[in-house]
Amino acid sequence: MLKTFRAKVLFTLFIFIIFGFSGLYVIISNGYDKVAQKEGISIANMLGDSIFQTVRMSMNFGDREIMDAGLKQAGEIEGVQGVSIFRSNIVNEIYSPDEKQTTRADIIRIFESKQASIVEDKSIEGFVLHKPLIANETCMQCHANAKPDDVLGVLELKISLASTYDQIDETQHYLLITMVIASILALVALYFFFNKELVTPLNQLKGMAQELTEGGSGDLTKRIKIKSQDEIGTTSLYVNKFIETIQNTIALSKGVSEENTLTCLQLNEIAQILSKNSDEQFVVVDKVSTLTQDIDNQINVVESTTQQTINDITETGNILDEFVGNLQDSINLITESASEQEQVITNMDHLSENANNIRSILALIKDISEQTNVLALNAAIEAARAGEYGRSFAVVADQVKQLAQRTQKSLEEIGSNVNLVTQSVADVQQTISNVTTKMHEITDKTAPLIEHANNTKQKLQVTKDNSLSLQEISNAIAHHIKDLNKMMETITRFSSSNQNVGHNIQNVVNDMTQKAQMLEDSISKFKT
Repeated sequence: MLKTFRAKVLFTLFIFIIFGFSGLYVIISNGYDKVAQKEGISIANMLGDSIFQTVRMSMNFGDREIMDAGLKQAGEIEGVQGVSIFRSNIVNEIYSPDEKQTTRADIIRIFESKQASIVEDKSIEGFVLHKPLIANETCMQCHANAKPDDVLGVLELKISLASTYDQIDETQHYLLITMVIASILALVALYFFFNKELVTPLNQLKGMAQELTEGGSGDLTKRIKIKSQDEIGTTSLYVNKFIETIQNTIALSKGVSEENTLTCLQLNEIAQILSKNSDEQFVVVDKVSTLTQDIDNQINVVESTTQQTINDITETGNILDEFVGNLQDSINLITESASEQEQVITNMDHLSENANNIRSILALIKDISEQTNVLALNAAIEAARAGEYGRSFAVVADQVKQLAQRTQKSLEEIGSNVNLVTQSVADVQQTISNVTTKMHEITDKTAPLIEHANNTKQKLQVTKDNSLSLQEISNAIAHHIKDLNKMMETITRFSSSNQNVGHNIQNVVNDMTQKAQMLEDSISKFKT
C-alpha cells in the first residue's frame, strides 16, 4: 500500500496520464478508423459512379473491346482490387446464349432489389460495391428484349484501403510515441510542480504535526513558515491560527485541569461520604423496615386481640344482662319469700297462741284428771268400804283411775309435745325471723349489686365502644402501616439504588480523578 503523499501523487498522476493518453489514443484511433471507413465508402461510391459511367458509355458504343478496355483501366486504378460485371439473362440471351446468370446470393439480391450496396471486406482490407446496371431508352436500342428499369447487369467493384490503413497505422505509431514522450514529460513536470507546491509544504505541515504529537516536543509556540498565497499557504495560515487557538486552549486547560483535579478530589471525598451515608441509610432503612414489619405483625395481633376482647365484652355483657335479670328475679323471689315468711311468722304467732291455749286447756284437763283421779281414789275407798257391793263400783273406779292416769300421762305427753311444738315454733319463728332479716339484708345488699352490675354493663359498653374505636384505629394504623411498608419497600429500593449510585459515583469520581490526572499529565507535555 502507498503510505507517503508523494507516492500517492506519483501513482495518481501515472494512472491519470496512462488512462488519459490511452483513452485519447483509443479515441483518435477509432476516429482514424471511422474516417478511413467513411473515406473508403466515399471513394468506393465515387469510383463506382465513375466506372459505372465509363461502362455505360462503353456499352453505348456497342463495342465489347472498348467496354473491356474501360474495365481494365478501371481495374488499374490504385486501390482497386477488381472490377467485374455480372450479366443478366436478358443480356446473355442476345450476346451469350450459352452462358447462365450467376448464382451468387449477393448478386442475385442486387438483381432482385435493384439497389446498390457497399459492404466491408476484411480479406482485402476494403469495401465491395455492388451496383445494378438498370436499362433505359438508350440501352433498349441494343437490348431489344429488355424493358425499362430491367437490370442488365451488376457491377462489382472491390476497393482496398490497405495503403490508407498502413498510413493510419504509421500515424498511430507516431501518435503513440508522441503521447508516451508527452506522458513522461508531463509526469516529470507535474511531479516537480506537485513536489514544490504540495509535497514540500505538506512535509512542513507533517513536521509541525510531528512536533505537536507525543513523539515530538509538543511545542505550541512554533509556527509553519509558508508565505505562499495558494491553498497550502492559506491552509498553513489557518493551521497557525489553529495552533495558536490550541495554545491558548491548552494554557487555559492547564488551569482548568488543576481546578478539575482539585474538584475531583473534593468530589471523591463527597462521594465517599455519600457512599458511607448511603450504606448507613440502607442499614437504618432496613432496620426501620424490619421494625415496621414487626409493628404490622403486632398490629395484626392487637387487632385480633381487640376483636376477641370485643367478642368477650359482648358475651360478658350478655351474661351480665342475664345475671342482672336472674339477680332481679332472685331479689323478687327473696322479697316474695320474705313476705311469705313474715306471713309464716304471723301464722307461727297464731300457732304459738294456739299452743298456749292448748297448754291452758291441757292444764284444765290436767286439773280435771287430777280431780277424777281423786274421785276414783275416793270411789275405791268407798268401794272398799262397801265390800262386796262396792266391788263393781271399785272396778269402775279403778278403770276411771286408770283412765285418769292415762289421761294424765297423755296430757303430760301432749304437754311435752306442745312444749316441743311451742319451742320448735319459737325456734322456727326465730329462724324465719333471722332468715327474713338475712333476706332483707341480701335484698339491701343485692340492690347496689344490680346498680353496680348496671354500671359495669355501662362500663363494658364504654369499653366495647372504646375497643371498637381502638379496632378502627388499629385498622387505620394497620392500613397506614401497610402503606408505610410499601413506602419503606420503595425507600429500601431507593436506598439500595442510592447505595449503588453512591458506589457508582465513587467509582466514576475515582475514574474522573484518574482521567483528570492523565489529562493534566498529557496537557503538561505541551509547551505554551
